Amino acid sequence: MQIIPIEFEVGTGAPRDPHLYDALQKYFEQEFGSRQLISNNIKTWAVVEHDNDGYKILGVTALRYMIDCPMFHVSEGRDEETWKRAVEARDMLFNRARAFLQDQAGTGTRVMVYVAPLAQRLWKGFLKKAGAVPANRFEVGV
Repeated sequence: MQIIPIEFEVGTGAPRDPHLYDALQKYFEQEFGSRQLISNNIKTWAVVEHDNDGYKILGVTALRYMIDCPMFHVSEGRDEETWKRAVEARDMLFNRARAFLQDQAGTGTRVMVYVAPLAQRLWKGFLKKAGAVPANRFEVGV
């Protein structure tokens, strides 16, 4: 058993070891039901064993940079008028941050957004409309 980095050629983006890359994509299909885009990760490693068929993948880990929005807070409204103002404030902040990120990181860039459990009532419909999905993340110090 050994750990092998999955690397790509500069310029062409072609996998340096096509057999390892193909084995990894088969592993993704088996484990996740679909192929995975890994060429834009900063690093991907696979734990492999060699057998008669080539590589047998036992596990994989990938690292990528992702923008994190650790604070996005709007005071909740107390009545219909202040609720409307809270929604308007939320939308203004979101649209401003989105425009900035589109300029800086590119349209379509994924962003992690923290939504406090008690504030989710204000965000529920908005997150659905934005196509947000739960991210299943934990913060770990290294």
